[in-house]
Amino acid sequence: MNVNRLWVRLTLAFLLIALLAVGAVALAISHGTESSFRRYVHSESGSMMMASGIVRSLVAYYLRNGTLAGAETVLPGRMFQMGMGRGRGGEHGMIFLVADADGRVVAASDRDEIGRMLSDYELASAVPIEAGDELVGWLSTGMYAGTPFNETQRRFLSEMQTWSLIAAAGAVILALVMGVG
Repeated sequence: MNVNRLWVRLTLAFLLIALLAVGAVALAISHGTESSFRRYVHSESGSMMMASGIVRSLVAYYLRNGTLAGAETVLPGRMFQMGMGRGRGGEHGMIFLVADADGRVVAASDRDEIGRMLSDYELASAVPIEAGDELVGWLSTGMYAGTPFNETQRRFLSEMQTWSLIAAAGAVILALVMGVG
């Protein structure tokens, strides 16, 4: 009787550990998928084509002032995507960041961003700002995390989350079968 009771407790403990591990992996995959998809949608949104005109204005600003600090006057205001309304920082949509050659934000369409360093991802996708042969800074564009997706994009993410949950459930069932067997 005690052996049977121990077996049940061990099986339940194993199941709990499997559920926690699979749940953590499923959450990480879900978050990673949404974050990566948001970056993909942003890169396809045409913001980089718009950036080339802004870079020309930033180069002219730099040549006049000797710095990119204070270049908010050259940046468009926050860009609204498809009339999206309000979100992080009071806005949804696109943000523009101007960083010096070292990657420190010196001007932005959201003043709260000034002073921070661009992440490796932001630098990798940023447009260089060059005056002559000298790199003087970077222009990074991004979408606020709260910017809503359109219906097709939401459906894609929903399907990815559904398949992740199915895979997670399958992993838990397999772990349970292996633990019982």
